[in-house]
Amino acid sequence: MNSHLSGSARYFSAAIIVASIAVYTSQASASELLSLTADDKFVVAATLDDMGTLDPAKAYEFSTSDLLHNVYDSLVTENPNMPGEFLPSLAESWQISEDGRVFTFAIRPDVMFDSGEILSPADAVFSLRRLMLLDAAPSSIFTALGLTRETSDAQIFDQGENLVIQLPAPVAPELLLSALSTTAASILDHKTILANSTSDDWGTVWLSENTAGTGPFTLYSLSRGLDYVLKARQNHWRGPPKLAKVRVHHVPDSGTQKALLEMGLLDVARSIRPEDIAQLAQNPEIRIQSELTGEIQYLAANMAHPMLSNPAVIAAMRWLVDYEAIAAKSGLAGNRLVHQSVLPQGVYAALDDTPFKFDAARAREILDAADIGPFSVTLLVRDTDERVQIAQAIRDSFAEAGIDISLKIKSGRDVLAQYRAREHDLILEAWIPEYSDPHFNAASFARNNDNSNAAENTGSLAWRNNFRSEDLNAMVDAASALQDPGERADIYRALQREHRDTAPFVILFQKVEQTATLAQISGFNSGGITRRVSFRDIVK
Repeated sequence: MNSHLSGSARYFSAAIIVASIAVYTSQASASELLSLTADDKFVVAATLDDMGTLDPAKAYEFSTSDLLHNVYDSLVTENPNMPGEFLPSLAESWQISEDGRVFTFAIRPDVMFDSGEILSPADAVFSLRRLMLLDAAPSSIFTALGLTRETSDAQIFDQGENLVIQLPAPVAPELLLSALSTTAASILDHKTILANSTSDDWGTVWLSENTAGTGPFTLYSLSRGLDYVLKARQNHWRGPPKLAKVRVHHVPDSGTQKALLEMGLLDVARSIRPEDIAQLAQNPEIRIQSELTGEIQYLAANMAHPMLSNPAVIAAMRWLVDYEAIAAKSGLAGNRLVHQSVLPQGVYAALDDTPFKFDAARAREILDAADIGPFSVTLLVRDTDERVQIAQAIRDSFAEAGIDISLKIKSGRDVLAQYRAREHDLILEAWIPEYSDPHFNAASFARNNDNSNAAENTGSLAWRNNFRSEDLNAMVDAASALQDPGERADIYRALQREHRDTAPFVILFQKVEQTATLAQISGFNSGGITRRVSFRDIVK
């Protein structure tokens, strides 16, 4: 099938594809796809299986991040083509004290929220304080910098037309600016939130399904498990987007995405398997884009497990993954780069050496020296084709050293719930940095100051896996405070080496995002390091 089909044939074929979507996604309203995409509308196929709450202070999922990035603005934004360069957004300008503790942001005037309310410093203060008060996973971005739930009133305040953030200790300027560019730091309409609050919930129930931002788009509709639609904000302070509407569909099957794109029923397909990408590359009406993202795929072990808590088991695991063979598999080739450090390439100070390779004999020697015989564990994995394929390969290679793995395959939402509750043995997961500064991944993978269940520090992957290292905690804290980028880089390099020698993580791959678009589309990119797509500059 291709775009040269006659109108009647195209419509008939579309009906077949829509029927297949209904099979794959259990959706009855997929008939909306039967209209070819208009010049001012943009249709995207993606995987939305992990989408949870739309509350920026609580959302921590891949697909939700895209939506929020387009309906909210933050104080500053990071140049997607130049990580580490920060540009004004809702803050027109900013000043940083010489000691690196006080950041003052001049709030842009005449910016309007969805409700018609005008942005004020009070909205910025409310949004950041609310993030800290709710104390959900995204707040860890700022608690790592010294902001706390208990002291947020004194640390975040307005001063005339400015927002002031006062930190208890110096931090690297690029670190706080990175944190303020995240979706967690989205600026909310505080009057609308309070008007929709119930039982002092700070609007969390209402915000789970609604938005109240200043972004280039507004949320027009949301059908969970099916799609969401964004509508251009004509009065956006940067001017209206070039697209009137954006519709993002949940289409998990690569073959279905490929067929819809070939027929012109999609503008962009974001979850395409490499074999389908190879075929689409032969079509002159379709453009293939490959971008190195910051997504790190890893295998992690829960240190609460009696066998996995043994350092010898963790050491052996690093030699039981056939990295190169997995990356070369037909369903994965082209979208995986073997990478074995917690900082992704593209982030400064990232290590790019790959010291581990598959060596079952060496792994067995390590286990024998520690008097560890065969044992069984479960591996928790999302029910997507590529992840199951990787998990099966890991299961087979681990068996060569006497480790019997049973796969526990669940939906993305169920996997995250079990992982955040620390109820897994092994888990195959991925992590995308919220910002490009190395602190985010360093803190996420290595920092855990309180390993108690009561801490509920779900933003820390170290906590999720019951791993705590005083040495790594000290490195993370030291690097975050330094004002000199070169000194920070030295610590991050040492941290990466220490982490891959001692932590219960086997870093596997860095994701290469392969996206297929219609040839006439320009201005689309998959978001680089953070994988947050911006729709405002796309042209058809």
